[in-house]
Amino acid sequence: RWSELLELMTQRPAKKRKAEPPKTGATRRREPTTLVQVTRAESPRQAEHGAPAAADEAPEFIPPLTISQFRAVITVANVAAENGMAELSRRAVRESLKGGFPIADPVLTNANTAQSRIIRSSSQEVPQDPIEIEVVKGLREILDRWQGDAYPPDDTYAVLHALVLPPNRPSEIRMYITSTSLLEAAVESLAESLVATASAADKLEELRLAVAQRENADTTKVSSAAMQALIAIRNDRTKDARELVEQLAEVLQGGLSSTDQQAVFLVALRAFENEELRPSAIPILREILREQLQGNALQQREVPIQSRLSFLVNQYLSEKGEQKAIQEYFEQAMLSRQSYYSRYSGDYGLYMQQRDVVSLAEQASQLDMPLVALDYLGRAVDFEPTRYGRLDVTRTLAGVVKATRSLAAEERYALWRKWTMPTENRQTLRLVDSTYAPTSIPEVFRE
Repeated sequence: RWSELLELMTQRPAKKRKAEPPKTGATRRREPTTLVQVTRAESPRQAEHGAPAAADEAPEFIPPLTISQFRAVITVANVAAENGMAELSRRAVRESLKGGFPIADPVLTNANTAQSRIIRSSSQEVPQDPIEIEVVKGLREILDRWQGDAYPPDDTYAVLHALVLPPNRPSEIRMYITSTSLLEAAVESLAESLVATASAADKLEELRLAVAQRENADTTKVSSAAMQALIAIRNDRTKDARELVEQLAEVLQGGLSSTDQQAVFLVALRAFENEELRPSAIPILREILREQLQGNALQQREVPIQSRLSFLVNQYLSEKGEQKAIQEYFEQAMLSRQSYYSRYSGDYGLYMQQRDVVSLAEQASQLDMPLVALDYLGRAVDFEPTRYGRLDVTRTLAGVVKATRSLAAEERYALWRKWTMPTENRQTLRLVDSTYAPTSIPEVFRE
């Protein structure tokens, strides 16, 4: 039976009993004992609330599963969902994280063959745990299967509530966030699924109160604020959401762990989808973008010249007429890639730099900034030819021409003349051309 298989897969180490004192052969002489009844006066607090327990019982400690056990349990949950066993699937998910996040499988080592290792500290950010990525991905796949009448929102909410707000760990909030790339704005969280399910089950207020009970712990200050912000956004409480997002923006300036930073970033992305919350969310997005550029440059990793996050930020700045801020970002992006260019010998690094300048010119034209687009197109033309051939600037040139069409004829002429003719600092004549295949539309479709 599947239930028995699940119990077998989720077996945890049994709690060790305290060793009893050894019994000796000699029989000790028992002294007479007198029983005395002692009556202790109750304090007013005890009289009001009743006698306290003999000792404050700590929450029951449940050991986590190993990653191999977790995979087996998730397989049971998937098979159960596919075969109409909804309750078994929910039970498997509850058991999978009942003791916390899965741990790596134990590795048996031989003391005779074990070798010592020197572990050096590193200032580089530790990449996200692959076990964490696997766990969240597996749980999200199961949630996608929980559809139909067999999975009412109330039941799904109860399962997710126990995962994000574990009852045996009352001072924790686990958002289960995974991010394959902050620059590509790829962030997911089971906490967000909990908020969506709470909305469907009409339990957003209940969830808000449950999160509020855990917000006083030092480890949950950011996660509780992030959860409350997601709830407020979902519940269309714009004022509350704005205050929480601005609060998270201030906290971000003080430096956060990677987990808390992802939580703040997730909230900012969801707030940015709301037109009224964009002004509050944009400082977070800009700060994350800046940190990503600097971090990748320091670690000598490739920094993409264009990303989903940079597009969101620059598009917003363009709509607000902040072209100077966009130019500053372009310069920062080019600067952060200098160490990447230097990796390559010969003039290949120069060729890559020219290619990036062309890309920035195209981005500027898409953002309707003809002056900036012309500037970067001119920089690309000023590069010395390399042995890797000529760059295709067809799309870039078309974008620049389209962007300048909005200008008056005289202004457009003056702009192109200044761009083409030599100047005091540039004793060259600029020329750029490109070929394209004209679109031929049959006459029958022109009518």
